[in-house]
Amino acid sequence: MKDKKKIFITEDEFIVSKNLESKLIALGYNVIGTSVSGELAIEKIRKEQPDLVLMDIMLAGKMDGIETASLIRSEYDIPIIFLTAYSSKEIYRRAAVTEPYAYIIKPFDERELEINIAIAFYKYEMECKLLKKQQELELLNNNLDILVEQRTEKLILETDKKRKAENLQQRFFNIIEQTSDHVIITNKEGEIEYVNPAIKKFTGYIQKEFIGNKPSILESGIYDLDHFTDMWSTVTKGESYSENVINKKKNGDFYISSMTIIPLKNENKEVTHYASIAKDSTKEKQFEKRLIDIQEGERERISKELHDGIGQSITAIKLGISAITNTSQNELIISELNEQVNGLTNTIREASYNLMPSILKDYGIISAINKIIIIIGENSELTIDFSHPKEAYRPRADIELALFRITQEAISNCIKHSNSKSLIIRLDYEPHFIMLEIKDDGNGFNVEFEDKENGQGLLNMKHRALLLNGTFKIQSKINKGTIVKIKIPNEK
Repeated sequence: MKDKKKIFITEDEFIVSKNLESKLIALGYNVIGTSVSGELAIEKIRKEQPDLVLMDIMLAGKMDGIETASLIRSEYDIPIIFLTAYSSKEIYRRAAVTEPYAYIIKPFDERELEINIAIAFYKYEMECKLLKKQQELELLNNNLDILVEQRTEKLILETDKKRKAENLQQRFFNIIEQTSDHVIITNKEGEIEYVNPAIKKFTGYIQKEFIGNKPSILESGIYDLDHFTDMWSTVTKGESYSENVINKKKNGDFYISSMTIIPLKNENKEVTHYASIAKDSTKEKQFEKRLIDIQEGERERISKELHDGIGQSITAIKLGISAITNTSQNELIISELNEQVNGLTNTIREASYNLMPSILKDYGIISAINKIIIIIGENSELTIDFSHPKEAYRPRADIELALFRITQEAISNCIKHSNSKSLIIRLDYEPHFIMLEIKDDGNGFNVEFEDKENGQGLLNMKHRALLLNGTFKIQSKINKGTIVKIKIPNEK
């Protein structure tokens, strides 16, 4: 039985490290150790001699991951893959000196991890073979007599190696042909040269409709030009690109897939082709959407109980207070009690509305957003300009609910974090898409390095849009405000 590859993890976040360790074990690797600092990593690696190191760039201790990787590479020929939540040019410039085998941007999924580790091991194995070959050639050049004597044997060996390489290539091809993942290979111009059976069966397109065409045959129409510019800017630099993408089948149905584009290089490290590997995520997203539906249903139930149960009880208490015989001594007490009950009633009414506003269900998203604006106007100095279609058309209930929750979250973030004075909300119904844009004039922030609290709110909004086959785009600059754009297919 072939020995498991040994991997060492350098990661200062315990949860990330343990999660990474469990994923690697599930993929069949042997995790021989972990560390939270560069100093401890070097000490352990000297003892353990792993086959590969996963290195977080930002570490606890005096050395960061790049410095640690540089020391490791100076002592040992061990492939290193960087893990990072950041992707600045300065970090890439420093990291490039250590010749890493890949960069994996956090958060990453198991498929991306599996592909990058497999490529790193394959690349390392090929480099070792190339180095060995170069050493053999140098030796042969120093002794031509031996070269002549061994020529016949060499030809036989190379023929055998070629046969084995062809067999290996055929095995890889068989795997691609049989996998359920969707595989597309294009040339440098983006023209499709190969698709595997899985994607043909799934999308409904036949072979001749793919070959010579471009991957845009699957475009959903939901992305703008900037999206594709960013994607091609990454892969043409020789870097892999991963994202959850919304595509469209031949029959017009939308679907979500987890996609990674990998540049394929020749022996001179020149990009010759691009391979797109994707996995259909539609069922997983449908399951997540079902969970949110259950959650919203529970919100509606609690909201109803607050309104119908506790609300009625408070009303009864108010009537009881009013029925008390008023005397000059009791008037002040009764007044204070009434004020407290009124305050409690308003609090419950507001909590009930936030849980599940009945106005959304009865009158739609436009009325619900207008209600939020009224409430905000009564409780803060933020001014909100809301423009929307005049017609009485209403989208599907789940789309309305998602747009309402996204608007709620955006307004909440604006009040809590941005110090905005004004907010602009634009809702528009196009023939096939619904557009929502929310713009504030607040502090703004660096989208790439947003803090965890604000970042979680953005993730919630993005997640709700994605579950409806939509896109989420945010633009923000320090002291320049923030713009959130949502685009959701208007499916009946």
